Amino acid sequence: MSKSNNKLSYSRMYKYLHCRYEYKLHYLDGLRRRGKVAIPLEFGTLGHAGMEAAFLYKAKHQTAPVSEIVNAGRQGVEAKVKENFDKGCAETKEQVQDLWEDVESQVIGALEWIDLDRWEVVKHPDTGEPLVEIHLETEVGGGWDCLQAYVDLVLRNKANGNVFVVDHKFRKAFQDYDKEETAVQFTIYQKLLETLGLDFSGVITFQIKSKPPSVPKTTKAGGISRAKVACSWESYKGFVLAMGLDPADYAEMEYKLANVEFFRLTYSHRSIEEIEGTWENVRNIAAEMKFLESGHLGPIRNLKPGPMGCASCSMKELCLAELRGEDADYIRKSRYRHYDDEDTVFRPEDVILLEDE
Repeated sequence: MSKSNNKLSYSRMYKYLHCRYEYKLHYLDGLRRRGKVAIPLEFGTLGHAGMEAAFLYKAKHQTAPVSEIVNAGRQGVEAKVKENFDKGCAETKEQVQDLWEDVESQVIGALEWIDLDRWEVVKHPDTGEPLVEIHLETEVGGGWDCLQAYVDLVLRNKANGNVFVVDHKFRKAFQDYDKEETAVQFTIYQKLLETLGLDFSGVITFQIKSKPPSVPKTTKAGGISRAKVACSWESYKGFVLAMGLDPADYAEMEYKLANVEFFRLTYSHRSIEEIEGTWENVRNIAAEMKFLESGHLGPIRNLKPGPMGCASCSMKELCLAELRGEDADYIRKSRYRHYDDEDTVFRPEDVILLEDE
C-alpha cells in the first residue's frame, strides 16, 4: 500500500469510483509518474487561498468594513503565489503575473458581490476556532480509521440565523442545481459537521467564474462598443466612467448584460433521511474499497473517453500498455516510480539495473 494512511477522504473515494484500476495503481501499488515536474499554479488553489484569508479576517473582525476583508483576500492570493513561485512552479513570471491578476480580480469581485455584512463566520462551539478551512473526521467503518475532509467555510445568515456549509467552486461555466443534486461530497460535509452539534440549513455552492470580465472594445469615434461582451453591467459602467463618458448614453447595455454572471450562490438542502441514506451508501463504498485491498475484488478498468476519463489519468500509459500486450514492465519501470523512490528523471540503464537485481 502507498504511504497514505488509513484515513479515508472524499478524493480517495472519488478516485476509486472513477476507476478501480487507477485507484489500485496509485494507492495500493504506490505508483507515481517519474520525473521532476514543476507544480503548475492553479486558479482554484490561489482562489481558495484568497477566500480563506478573507473569511479568517472576517471571523476575527466580524464588523470590519468590506474594504478590509477584501484586502485580506488580496493578501492571501499574493502569499500563495509567492509560496508556490518560491517552490518552483511551471509558469514563467509573465504567466504567473497574468494568473495572479485574474485570480485577484475574481476574489475581490466575489467578496464585494456576496454582501459580507449579511453573513457572519460560525465558530467551533467548543474551541472558538473559526470554521474556515477546518479539518474534520468521523467514524466510517469498513476497516478505516475514519473519514476526513476539509470544509471551506460555515456561515450564518444574520437575518434569520440559518447556518450553511459553503463550498467555493472556481469554474469556467456554472452548474445548475440538478447537476449537483446527488453530490456525495456535500452529504459528507454535513455528516462531518453534525459532530459539532450545529443545526444546518443546507449547503451553499459559491460558484465563481475562473475568468474575469472582458474589457469592452472602444470605437474609432472614441466611444465604447455596444456589442454584448462577457462583462457585467457594473463592470461595463465602470469602463464607461473611466473613459469620461456618461453611463446614461449606454443605458440599453444594462438590459443586454443583465444575464451575464460571474458569481452565483446555489443553495441545496438535504433531509435527514437523504443524508442518512447517502451516508449508508458511503459506508458501503468504504467497505468495498477495503475488499479490493484484500484482493477479493478485481480492479476493473473504467475505460472512459474524454477529458474527464482516461485522457486525464496519470496511469493511462501503463494501463494501455497492459491492454495492448506491449512491454508494460518496461513502461512501469521507466515511466513510473514507487512513492518511496527518489523522484528522478529516468535513464535507460535504470531498467537494466532493476532487471539484474
